Amino acid sequence: MNAQTRLELCRKCPKRNRQSCTAASDGVDNLTIRSNNPQLDCPLGLWGKSETKSSKPTMAWFVGDIAKGGISNYMRTIIPELHKAGYKHEGIVLGSNIDLDLQTVEVLANICPLYVIRNQYGNPHPNVMHVPETIYEQLLNAAEVVQLAGNLPEHTPFPEGLSWDKATVFTQAHGVCDWTLKVIKHSMQYATRIIAVSQAVKSNLIQHGFRAQDIYVVRSVIDRNRLTNYYSQEDARSLFLDKNSNNKYELKHEDALNGLWLTYYGRLSPEKGIYRISQAVAAFQRFCADSKGLPTWQQRWFDRVSLLVVGGGLQAVETTAELMRINPSRTILCDWSDSPADVLAASDMTLCMSDNEGGPLTVPESIMGCCPAASYQIGVVPELVYSTAKDYRLLYTPLTNHADADVTARELYAALVNRKPGYRSSSDYRAAEECSRMFSLRNAMAAWGKAFS
Repeated sequence: MNAQTRLELCRKCPKRNRQSCTAASDGVDNLTIRSNNPQLDCPLGLWGKSETKSSKPTMAWFVGDIAKGGISNYMRTIIPELHKAGYKHEGIVLGSNIDLDLQTVEVLANICPLYVIRNQYGNPHPNVMHVPETIYEQLLNAAEVVQLAGNLPEHTPFPEGLSWDKATVFTQAHGVCDWTLKVIKHSMQYATRIIAVSQAVKSNLIQHGFRAQDIYVVRSVIDRNRLTNYYSQEDARSLFLDKNSNNKYELKHEDALNGLWLTYYGRLSPEKGIYRISQAVAAFQRFCADSKGLPTWQQRWFDRVSLLVVGGGLQAVETTAELMRINPSRTILCDWSDSPADVLAASDMTLCMSDNEGGPLTVPESIMGCCPAASYQIGVVPELVYSTAKDYRLLYTPLTNHADADVTARELYAALVNRKPGYRSSSDYRAAEECSRMFSLRNAMAAWGKAFS
């Protein structure tokens, strides 16, 4: 990126006139004179330290969006560590700024500039600059490694006739559903390698004709500290009952506190299997009402089963309306929680019944938070459960894919009937420790190094 281009971007910088920008006192025009000064600390990384030559390759990222989801979590954890390891980042280009994950934006903006091509959600975030499509060409010319990540749409405006030969190009999407397979096939017009988040994703891509030697498995990084909570189950539940937006059927605190909570947390959209979850929980409630022979204290918990739904997204309004139609009386609706630890502390089990997953991250997160999880056999789940410690079996319940709701209800009952609600055993903590090693930053960085080599 030449000095003139940097000067033009600097004039658009939303931080330029703030005290946080050490260049602000000199004025924009003086930056062309001082651009070689290594002490100049530009908040967008356009000047000063970015001039320093690194022995590691220079990277640029092209991303569909960074809404709250797997790709957002991946970038929020991996990019800072690549930066610490000496990989220089020229910038991150977003296809759109719809439903931005503000936590991820704040983290990434401290490392490199963020740009948006299609400004579809009002004014961009202060740390995201709205720029013309030519930024693709400028970033590519400055980068040695290009990452295409997430749901990169087919109409991504890559400049006509642009040569991608000079860069090592990676593409990343889970490739499980038809949409993401289409995304990868489109990206592979430019890419030379594929990053898969699990062995299952790699196997699926090989079945669809991609070469095994082009696919590298780099698991997501999960910070166990984010999943540690010192609330009691009762206190955590009170927090969510206070935030419950399902006001039509208000649950009494004492009624909901002493019952089973089955939980979904994530993006609220039909392809995430949220309707199947609601139907299965309704069937589970009926099954528990008909069950006999449990001790009195346990029967009381199984007679009061609630579904906690924590999430958001562009389809949240219509999704929650359908959830209310399926199972209105005992559904607790809450917006995104900044602390998954609170969700896990309040829950007796988390549920995942989605086909549209490369992870799914909710399963290892639940195990690392010592909360039981039940999931379809998808993504990373088989290698997570069956290739490691047997203690996982106590925290994880495999569900029959696309089974009838009554079948799923019996599977959930068998998993929960022998657990004491709210209790975490020593084997639960051993499973959490083993899981945290599997999704450690050390393993991810080693996998990245192998892919680059």
